[in-house]
Amino acid sequence: MYDATWRVVERFRASLEDECFGGALTLNFDVLAWFVDPANDDKTTAFTPHRDRQPDNAPGSFHADGMAKYCTIWLPLTNATPRNSCLYCVPKGIDPGYTAGDSDDLDGPSPLEIALKDKAAYQSLRALPVERGGAVCFTHRLIHWGSVGDGSKDGPRINLSFGFADPEFEPAYLLNARRGTIPTVAERAGLIAGQMISYHERFPPSKAELRVLKQIFDNVKSSFHETYVKKVNFEYTNATLRGDAESDDEGVENALDAMLDNASDFEDDFEDEGSIGGDSDDEVGAKKRKR
Repeated sequence: MYDATWRVVERFRASLEDECFGGALTLNFDVLAWFVDPANDDKTTAFTPHRDRQPDNAPGSFHADGMAKYCTIWLPLTNATPRNSCLYCVPKGIDPGYTAGDSDDLDGPSPLEIALKDKAAYQSLRALPVERGGAVCFTHRLIHWGSVGDGSKDGPRINLSFGFADPEFEPAYLLNARRGTIPTVAERAGLIAGQMISYHERFPPSKAELRVLKQIFDNVKSSFHETYVKKVNFEYTNATLRGDAESDDEGVENALDAMLDNASDFEDDFEDEGSIGGDSDDEVGAKKRKR
């Protein structure tokens, strides 16, 4: 919600869009924040192994020169170490599905199982510690996760992440969000609500919280691209009907309305926790999700 956060994002936006991505990728406003405290968390809030996007045509999600059409910037506000939680990843070189894509066979091995096919493959896993003031940039196809940490003296891990995309691959969530400006307070509230609904599988809201989040988002949904509105509607339907939020008659009725509002453009690939890949947004244990 605070201006300071968006000023940081905007500072990175200008240099990354021009100097790093050559104008091919622009900020898409898939923004998240983490506070991971291994010393006090009952259950870690770090994400389990996943890819950030699972397009139907994985090879087509790269430009002809090899540049990915989606990248994530992972920005620590505190030092991120193996002790207090940092990123880990499966390198592209041992991941057959990185470029080629993952199988739709739900009964077959998961992408993580395919990449880690023997004990020697585990030696290729990489930790990505980074000090405050640094950053990690990776593509939508990298299998990655946040470690649990051991609750040592390093303190909590606090970080932001934000995505950059080719607009033809994934339009920016916010409309008319010009460089050099930051979202209005109402747009920030709407984006927070939309993101909380979209990531309900990780952070299940109560039925009351879910209704409030949807009301906040709907109040400003005209500020968002239609594809993001459909995505939020789809995930709201899932959260209500699947039982992530305790449902009631009003919630079910609202969910059905959302389902009818063109939300069927999306396919879900959520898997229960316990499968390889866990319960993350675009699970490597699951297969496909249009996003």
